[in-house]
Amino acid sequence: MLDLVDFGGTFISLSSIHAVVEEVEGDKPTGAVFIEYGPHGARAGFEGTAKDVMGVIASWQRDNSPRAAQPLLASA
Repeated sequence: MLDLVDFGGTFISLSSIHAVVEEVEGDKPTGAVFIEYGPHGARAGFEGTAKDVMGVIASWQRDNSPRAAQPLLASA
């Protein structure tokens, strides 16, 4: 199964994500989040919070779990 998740137009494989880093200046978040992924540590920007990114991942996992992929059986 492919594990590509759409992060606002950038598709990233869940299995390649190393870290979700929230950018901070001083002690305040700037509103930018970087997803580090791939064998060479590529970074993709994402507007929002690390919690938003984790929500996108959780939603993808929920929608693409083996249980969700099974067809519903109709009763006769």
